[in-house]
Amino acid sequence: MTKIALRTHKKDIDAGDAQLRETKIPVPSSRSDYEKEWGKDYKKDGFKTRLFSVLLRYMPKIGPFKALAFNNPTAQTEDLYFKSINTTVDQYRIFLEQVRTDSLILANCDFDTAKKPRRQSTH
Repeated sequence: MTKIALRTHKKDIDAGDAQLRETKIPVPSSRSDYEKEWGKDYKKDGFKTRLFSVLLRYMPKIGPFKALAFNNPTAQTEDLYFKSINTTVDQYRIFLEQVRTDSLILANCDFDTAKKPRRQSTH
């Protein structure tokens, strides 16, 4: 589904690429530049992906297909995303410093549930 979304919204993504170039993130300018830097070892889109991309691009986004409509994130959503990334990076730096000083103490808990781990039965 991600490949289909990428193909369907190529124009929006290309507009985003222009914004990325403005922020000085290196983006290869052509397929040959990309292949020089990263190689030719990648899987190209198949027939089904291209077909679904075309169908979804022109299918009206009403009724059950409304969920398939692409919505650009709002400024508030982007802000929340960047704040969460910054928080994660800051916490990671703290953990790295604690590892460096040999003072890292991690809780003995199941990180999915935040509960104390239990022994699993061997049955």
